[in-house]
Amino acid sequence: MNLAFAELRRTRSRFAVITVAVGFIVFLALILAALADGLFLSNTGALRNAGADGYVFAADSEQSFSRSELATEVVDDVATIDGVEQTAPVAFLDVPVSVEGERLSVVIAGFQPDGPGGPQETSDGGLPDPSADTIEAVADRSLADESDVVIGDVIDMGGDVSVTVVGLADDVSYLGGSTLWVPFERWIEIRDAVRPELSGRNPVQAVAFTLAADTSEPAATTDRIGDEVDGVEAVLVDDAVLALPAVAQQESVFAAIVGATFVVVALVVALFFALVTMEKRTQYAVLKAIGARTRTLAFGVLIQATVTAFLGFLLGLGLTRLVGAVLPASVPATFVTGTAVSLLVATIVMGGLGAVLSFRRIGRIDPASALGGAE
Repeated sequence: MNLAFAELRRTRSRFAVITVAVGFIVFLALILAALADGLFLSNTGALRNAGADGYVFAADSEQSFSRSELATEVVDDVATIDGVEQTAPVAFLDVPVSVEGERLSVVIAGFQPDGPGGPQETSDGGLPDPSADTIEAVADRSLADESDVVIGDVIDMGGDVSVTVVGLADDVSYLGGSTLWVPFERWIEIRDAVRPELSGRNPVQAVAFTLAADTSEPAATTDRIGDEVDGVEAVLVDDAVLALPAVAQQESVFAAIVGATFVVVALVVALFFALVTMEKRTQYAVLKAIGARTRTLAFGVLIQATVTAFLGFLLGLGLTRLVGAVLPASVPATFVTGTAVSLLVATIVMGGLGAVLSFRRIGRIDPASALGGAE
């Protein structure tokens, strides 16, 4: 081990090359992972942070909010199922709005402020009052960041309808769109005003529900809902998240790309140490001749690869943070600490795997032939 660290210190320039190479590959992986996390979070916040354990959809909707249409009575029907604690209606509608003269497309979300399916708390302000004279709304923080929406702003919905922002909530966007959360009854008013062709249709797109505290088998409860309530399908929140358009596909594509970059890490490290082993063939032969074991030499290479991979990760992480600091708010990149830790482990593992590929070459070095110049 001392020999491995001594070589790292004395030949810093040689190992700096592989460190920089690994660093740029890690930088690419971290940027891709940040985009993947950003897209996932911006697409799914409205479900992940809605205080719901699951959602009930129309049976023929394929768990799609836009395709699902339920009668209001279903909300109460689901509430009677054993294992269900609370229910509330949920619906979403894309609406062009005007914010201080700027035209934006936002998602108007209808929810029950005292039930599941919407923001459970606000970071600023409070939840809307369904009985207020004006239509009150909680705005997604992303809307505030991108369009300078603040509490007290009045947002024109069109059709002689407007809403007043009374609170701001974090991470509640829907399919990449900023959201405005209004009481469900007021959502129906907005829908009928801006989309009169939908007036009279069943307004409930899904029923959000929470499970009773003593429920030990959540899947069994969703099965009971589907069996006992006609024309519906119930899923847990994680399944509802993955059923959102393109979410599962985005996750799998980005995972494949990031995985491929770490295969490149292993190949780059393997090539580097294979070349180093060839270059140091005589040195390894001398060490073997004076009693050094192959296992000791291989362990030294593994230590060097691990240190190199770790330093390369730190370089890539630093570059990522610099780029992240200048990215515009419109770019959906989110740097998640848990993802960075996972990629650190992956970097070290793949770097070590690359070093392992050179172990056989070290083991095949014969002191007598190497020092004699023969193959």
